[in-house]
Amino acid sequence: MRAIRTRITTAFAGAFIASLLVFAFAILLARRDAALREIEERAQREADLTLSIIEGTRTSLSDDTTRVSVDSLVAPGVGKTLRGFLNIMDEHVLILGANDFILYSSPRVDSLGSENLNRFATAARKMTNPAETVRVRFTTEEIVVAMRELNTAGATRIRRVFVGVPSAPATLAPRQLVGTMLFFGPILIIASVWWAYVIAGRAFRPLDRMVDQVTAITDGRSLHRRLAIGAAGTELTRLAVTLNEMIERLETSFSALRRFTADASHELKTPLAVLRADVERAMSPNTRKDERAVALEEALQQVTRMAELVNSLLTLARADEGRLEIVQDLIDVDELAREVVETARLLGEEAGVHIDTETIEAAQVRG
Repeated sequence: MRAIRTRITTAFAGAFIASLLVFAFAILLARRDAALREIEERAQREADLTLSIIEGTRTSLSDDTTRVSVDSLVAPGVGKTLRGFLNIMDEHVLILGANDFILYSSPRVDSLGSENLNRFATAARKMTNPAETVRVRFTTEEIVVAMRELNTAGATRIRRVFVGVPSAPATLAPRQLVGTMLFFGPILIIASVWWAYVIAGRAFRPLDRMVDQVTAITDGRSLHRRLAIGAAGTELTRLAVTLNEMIERLETSFSALRRFTADASHELKTPLAVLRADVERAMSPNTRKDERAVALEEALQQVTRMAELVNSLLTLARADEGRLEIVQDLIDVDELAREVVETARLLGEEAGVHIDTETIEAAQVRG
């Protein structure tokens, strides 16, 4: 049973590891998608916050806060007051004016360099739906960008606002999950394999006991015993019932064999004794020629009788096994009794024993 137990444990371990990997991969994808959705929602919130800062600054101070600076000595841009508020935000903020000209870029955007700034601006100019977000990959990081529009009149007004949020948390969460799985995975696998081995041992324990019982029963001396039958409906119960039926057939066959051996020994003992007496009498130098002939004739009769006995015993043995149907008939028991008496007289002559019988009444049996 140990080999089967090991194979079952190995199969369970393989299935468990495969299931664990599939489960971990599914959780990884689900966690990553959830983290990306959170990043997108955060980008939308930051975009709304930036838009509210712009609107609030314009309303509380003056309408000029959203007007583009037209000083010829400096590049066009937002007012100083609004720039001060926007610089406080720790996000990637980009503001475009008329003709999609860059009016403002936050310090985090400026730290990316001119190449990444142009990449950000190019991706921002392609955005048309405020409800959607886009992902922009830079050399060192990736951001999720949300857009808001301002409906202001004039060519020197702010048109669109873009806010980018780093997507690193979306990739960090799966990495943390992978690290956790790599730490706890071997522990779970070892524990599950050990528990599977224990469960397999418990499952095969009744089968081990059944094997011991069968070994004890089939030694030829305990065929009268039977296997214990457990709870009905289980596979082991069916196996126990089948083995009990087989043991019962073996017991029947062994009983028939013992009975045949005993019957053959009993039935052949008398003819062999008579045959031996006849042969010894025929070989005796004091026996006359006519007596020697009679002795040999009687010996031949005993040999014929033994052959008939052997055939009869074989017929009975086949009948016990169910391979032969015996046809029964009425048999005269008195004739059989006379033959037995005659045989006994022959055996008693050598020992000086005289055997006599009273009248043998007629009797019949079906056999």
